[in-house]
Amino acid sequence: PTEMDLAVIHLKQEEEALKQMMKLGIQPLNLPTASDFESDDSPVFEAGEKVLFQGFEVYEANMTDQETLSDTDKTSKDGDDERVFHPYSSLGTLSFASPDRFLSQTKGGPLPEGLCGGPVIHIPASGTSGKQAPMNIRGVVEGIVPTNHENSQIAGHASFIPSYRIREFVDFAERIMLEQIIDSDLFQRCVEMKERKNKT
Repeated sequence: PTEMDLAVIHLKQEEEALKQMMKLGIQPLNLPTASDFESDDSPVFEAGEKVLFQGFEVYEANMTDQETLSDTDKTSKDGDDERVFHPYSSLGTLSFASPDRFLSQTKGGPLPEGLCGGPVIHIPASGTSGKQAPMNIRGVVEGIVPTNHENSQIAGHASFIPSYRIREFVDFAERIMLEQIIDSDLFQRCVEMKERKNKT
């Protein structure tokens, strides 16, 4: 995969860290597997589909607050990021698509820049039991089309990388990382085991 602004990050002591994050109320989001995509008969893109954008709107710190903090905390170091990150959500409606990018019009105008890298979430329907299905990633925000774009139909729309491209990237990156840390015979057995698992 090329020309995609993506990265894979693992946490130190990841399993324990994720459990602690969930205790604090952070809800994990699911990225469908390659097998999920292959077995799903629903359209990859459907104009008008509703999605949810989440992330942070970034503000510069108030100078009065900065002075108050510096008076009470003498240990703060110059150069620290003192911007304020405020949770932000916006509903979106899918509008246009290419194989590598989806565009969505967002309610209330263009997304703030702080949402780049944030999740685009598929809004699940309630099941017959009244319980909602797991929240799946629909994509990751890559940027916002400039509001002065020559094509007024897409000006100000959010651009995101769709989940099937993210899955391709994650599988590719994990394969490369695994190949570098284990011997070739064990690596090949892992590849065959994963292929069998994806077929079941």
